Amino acid sequence: HRTLASSLPGGKVSTRMPRLVDTTIRVLSQEPLAGLMPTADLLRLAEILDGAGFAYLEVSGGGVFDTAVRRGVESPWERSRALKLRTTTPLALALRGRFLVGSRPVDADFARRFVASAAENGIDVFRLHDPLNDVSNLREAAEAIVAAERDFEAGLVYSPGRTGEMNMPPGPVQAHGRRPGVVEPNGSAHVSTP
Repeated sequence: HRTLASSLPGGKVSTRMPRLVDTTIRVLSQEPLAGLMPTADLLRLAEILDGAGFAYLEVSGGGVFDTAVRRGVESPWERSRALKLRTTTPLALALRGRFLVGSRPVDADFARRFVASAAENGIDVFRLHDPLNDVSNLREAAEAIVAAERDFEAGLVYSPGRTGEMNMPPGPVQAHGRRPGVVEPNGSAHVSTP
């Protein structure tokens, strides 16, 4: 885990705050919290969060789309457009790699069209992860995001070994990550540990 102050060359200490991301709107828009806060209140909340200095506001993802479809009350695209009109902070959408916001993989053409629609409806940043931790499943979504001229962050989740070492063991994830020609994010890559 990193501390807020990090050492710089020459023994100097940086007190620069890391860029934080807020996920409140996404979490309030999916089960079990969906519908408990009216859209008008979510829009007012977005205006408050907009002034807090976050790197971006993650406002949508798979759970939001799933809830919108099951409840049939509101289009996730309409909400994204409404949020974009009220904020200057970049808006983000969480994508499950080539699964996008669903539970089944999609082809590259569908990924391109979905990402283009998201970008047209106000999404500036995409947070990519793969439910199977397979880096190759990030490729089509990453290429679609780059084609839409948007930013993305890619993340993998793994557990450190019994002794707490942070190096990933040799295997498919490490091999894919080193393979030439893998699309690099124009954001940053994050590795989370439980």
